[in-house]
Amino acid sequence: MIKMQRNIVVVFFILLLLNIEVVSGTQLFTINQISTTTGNQRICGNRILYVGGSGVGNYSHIQSALDVSTDGDTVFVWDDSSPYFENIIIDKKIFLIGENKESTIIDGGGLADVITIYAEGVTVTGFTIKNSKKDWLNAGIILFSDKNTVSDNIIVNAENGIYSYDLDNTIIENNHISNCESCGISTPFSTNNTIRYNTLQHCKNYGIFIYDSLYIIITDNVINDSGVGIHLWFSFFNTISQNTVEDSRIGLRFCLYSRNNTIAHNMIKDIRDYGIELNYSLYNDLTSNVVENSNIGVRLYYSHENVIAQNNVTDCVIGFNVSYSPQNRIRGNIIKNNAVGMRFFSSSYNVIEQNVVVGSTEIGLSLTERNTENSVSDNTFMENKKNALFINSVYNSWTHNYWDDWDGRGFYIIDGKLYFISSVFSIPWVNIDFSPRDKPYFT
Repeated sequence: MIKMQRNIVVVFFILLLLNIEVVSGTQLFTINQISTTTGNQRICGNRILYVGGSGVGNYSHIQSALDVSTDGDTVFVWDDSSPYFENIIIDKKIFLIGENKESTIIDGGGLADVITIYAEGVTVTGFTIKNSKKDWLNAGIILFSDKNTVSDNIIVNAENGIYSYDLDNTIIENNHISNCESCGISTPFSTNNTIRYNTLQHCKNYGIFIYDSLYIIITDNVINDSGVGIHLWFSFFNTISQNTVEDSRIGLRFCLYSRNNTIAHNMIKDIRDYGIELNYSLYNDLTSNVVENSNIGVRLYYSHENVIAQNNVTDCVIGFNVSYSPQNRIRGNIIKNNAVGMRFFSSSYNVIEQNVVVGSTEIGLSLTERNTENSVSDNTFMENKKNALFINSVYNSWTHNYWDDWDGRGFYIIDGKLYFISSVFSIPWVNIDFSPRDKPYFT
């Protein structure tokens, strides 16, 4: 009786807000284009089908209500009968809404995907979704259709929290995903999706994994204690901004010719390997990120023609590590309190300009082995144990940098070595900054 009264109250509340007429007869209520809220839940659609509780006509199983639903209906699930031990399939455009995401639980029992969505335009919100089968393509929620919304759920103990395949124009937001064997969120072969305001914890392989995808917006997510926080593989024209990745092996990673991505205003800290890694990637814009306390702050490996600007990289073993990576523009970064500020290995034709390298406990800038025709200009080197060094690197230009150990007269000498005969013999060599700055250049 209590649940029946609550059902009627929910409907009357919606009708009152929208001034919709109550119709008597065989169909007690007709609800058209409802859009309102009850607590934290959003209700939209043509009919409301109730699951759980003690109301007259309520369904005992979520799948039973889904089977009789039609496009535009809302299936509302009370938490009184939770947990629901089901593996449900949604093949109609419906709104599946839980009463309370903390207490309305769908438990897949480790048998299969917990929720599978085939229809377009589905919304799933307000649930705890747990215990998917632990196989590499299983998930708490798996999507095979476009234009869906998955929001305000708790997903726990799954192979993948949310997995989608060939997905377009979908929103995944405000979910809390944890304890996934593989990925928190994975969207291969997808376009024009938004992944925002999610919290992902304890995901063994990846917090968010994007493969062969375009125009994905990944913003304002918090990821910690995962393998790779956000990983893009062969993906183009995506925006990764204002995310926080902590206490993980790698913060942000871009691989296999990922290109033309915008990576901006992310906070990366307490990372065991690489804060941000570009691996065989090109034409990316890496701007205004903060990397703190990482083994390597920013790593470029076989990556070219990227712009890396206005980032703040501090308290790392190596701030920037650039290997086999030509024609990048590294400009206006603050590189502070690292053991090595910047290290280049076999990388040529890079522009290194207007950076502030300060407080390096070993060396500010190292050009090590086969770095040629790089331009080092208008940088500030301060309070480093040694400001710069080159080894077996030739034809690099040093122009108009500030060196705090320059005596203010003439030119500045950068020490180096050249090796001969299979690197057995070496001779000391020097490069020269003929026009050093007399004042620091601060970005």
